[in-house]
Amino acid sequence: MKKLGIDFDNTIVIYDELFYKVASERNLIPINFSKNKIEIRNYLRKQNKENEFTNIQSEVYGKRIIDANAAPNIFEALKKISNDYEINIISHKTKYPYSGEKYNLHLAAINWLEKNNFLSISGLNIKQNNIYFLPTKEKKLNAINDLKCNYFVDDLPEILKHINKKTQRILYLNNQKMPSEKCWDITLYNWNELPEIINKNNYG
Repeated sequence: MKKLGIDFDNTIVIYDELFYKVASERNLIPINFSKNKIEIRNYLRKQNKENEFTNIQSEVYGKRIIDANAAPNIFEALKKISNDYEINIISHKTKYPYSGEKYNLHLAAINWLEKNNFLSISGLNIKQNNIYFLPTKEKKLNAINDLKCNYFVDDLPEILKHINKKTQRILYLNNQKMPSEKCWDITLYNWNELPEIINKNNYG
């Protein structure tokens, strides 16, 4: 069976609205501020409050993750190809936050996947041994290359840049600006495009 690898944070699960909610609760941003994680981070940096952003990130990725949204159309797209592709989730994710409450981020992510039917038999039926939460980017890259994924989807060009060229590297743009350096093979603007992309390329 062919293999599809997918990053987790900001690729499967999208945090923009949750970052906005938590930052608003803490009165760290203006009322009508953009619901965009990167813009919130940049704003807090300019206010010399980057430590506040780090604390928000720890809370969002930990005990508040259950309220985060799945990327639009991802479940339906993966369901369409799940009979033909083994789906692997490969993510750079430390077990505990760098600061703040010592919350198990791996368990929090698994709970999110369970809630959103990624693991259930009636859902996407992704197996636990196809989920890799790894403490460094280097280990993440090694896992992607060792699995010999036919496709890998990530929101970070700097990850895709270092993946074995035998893998078709897909950048999930996720409302970010188009990076200047083209170091991937395919751009994914919306998850509903994935089945057609895979059928068209029929890679591997």
